[in-house]
Amino acid sequence: GTITQDTVTFTSANANDPTVIIKNTASDVNGARLQLVKDKGAAGADADEIGEITFIGDDAAQTQTEFAQIRVLIAEADDTDEAGIMSLKVASSDGTTTGLTDGLTLTGHKSGDYVDATIGAGTSSTVTVEGSLQVDGDLTVSGTNTILDSTTIATGDSFIKLAKDQGTSSDAVDFGFYGKYGESGTAKYAGLFRDAGATDEPFTF
Repeated sequence: GTITQDTVTFTSANANDPTVIIKNTASDVNGARLQLVKDKGAAGADADEIGEITFIGDDAAQTQTEFAQIRVLIAEADDTDEAGIMSLKVASSDGTTTGLTDGLTLTGHKSGDYVDATIGAGTSSTVTVEGSLQVDGDLTVSGTNTILDSTTIATGDSFIKLAKDQGTSSDAVDFGFYGKYGESGTAKYAGLFRDAGATDEPFTF
């Protein structure tokens, strides 16, 4: 059947209610379905919103506030070469203003048949992986510090490249590696490095 109605509200004063159940009782491998359909009666376009699910609750002042949202847009509307965007948003605040911020965004690409994933928002955000993380492609770290709390670091390459951004116009960069150890309560360091300013033997241990 079809219900033609702008807004339908289910209200209950019971704990853990109202509950909406969509139940499939067919004896097959298929399950129940929930579809949000956008049919604008005209050609679709990039950035058209297809649907959203918003989670709203009371804040400490009993103001109804949007705390989370799932949103889907059209990334590419080209016929037979379509792509979509799905974002998971949560409320965040700068101390005075609260709004929904993308925490996870999945962006499909046309023709190339791949999906980009963007996790977190803001330079202070943290992504935590409790188990193992496997990267099948290249890994690029653009931050200032890379800290590894591993007991063993192993690489299949026999060379480690340092000072990769050093130009060819001048020899002005020291590079090397060092370790820290303690002796009689004092922190000391030992390593191997190349002193660009040395006039004789540039390598020092």
